[in-house]
Amino acid sequence: MGMPTCLLCVCISGSVYCDEANLDHIPPLPRETTHFYGRFNRIRHVKNTDFSHLSKLKRIDLTGNQLSGLDEDAFGPLPQLQDILLADNNLQALPALPSSVKYIDVRNNRLISNGIHKDAFKRR
Repeated sequence: MGMPTCLLCVCISGSVYCDEANLDHIPPLPRETTHFYGRFNRIRHVKNTDFSHLSKLKRIDLTGNQLSGLDEDAFGPLPQLQDILLADNNLQALPALPSSVKYIDVRNNRLISNGIHKDAFKRR
């Protein structure tokens, strides 16, 4: 499984900082994580299991990776999620987002109009 996340990254009171850690996937995160920063790595895909156990997660920042795919339910089971930062990647599509999301940054991707889920910005 590799090194424990808090030895590879900096973990401070609910925030996990994995910036420029040469990651190619989302590492296993502590259950109490509220903010995850995985900027400027080599992450290509977010699986629906990467964040599914993190009910307190409020912010995900994956700016500047090589993301080209997000599982359809990658962010679905996150009731507290407010901010998703995915700028400077290679995304062509976005999955449905939790209704709790207030801010999303998808600048400098390859999004196409039919790549945004029809309910992505609907209040539920």
